Amino acid sequence: MGGLRIDPRPGPICTRLPDRLYGMLEEFLERNGLTRSEGMRAIVEEWLALQRYRSLEFRDGPFGRRAAIRDGPEVWEVISVREASREDPNAVYAHFSWLDREIVDEALDYHRWNPGPIDRLLAERRRLARLADAEPRRTEREP
Repeated sequence: MGGLRIDPRPGPICTRLPDRLYGMLEEFLERNGLTRSEGMRAIVEEWLALQRYRSLEFRDGPFGRRAAIRDGPEVWEVISVREASREDPNAVYAHFSWLDREIVDEALDYHRWNPGPIDRLLAERRRLARLADAEPRRTEREP
């Protein structure tokens, strides 16, 4: 019996790249302050996500590179609405009523597939909100 044997254990992958791609990869890694391993993991993970979730794209922003619905909200926003609605899917669909349910479901499924980056972003946003709430408010302008 033939076929592809997949080793489930994580490990190194060695590959040769043409000079052009190698140069582009090195520029990307330097620009983003990533090691080769970190960069390759990020590139492969994003590529796999784009293959699996056709309604999503990735955007750069102040909190790094994030998954988003094409021409729509970022995935963290969908998850934030879901959490605020106490996990009520109908409330999420109503909030994003201009989007097809299948697209909203894709964003929710992406979070189940890769929760780490979104959960970290939401935790950071909650931390910043707590800091902002704790900051004394100025009522007058200083001279």
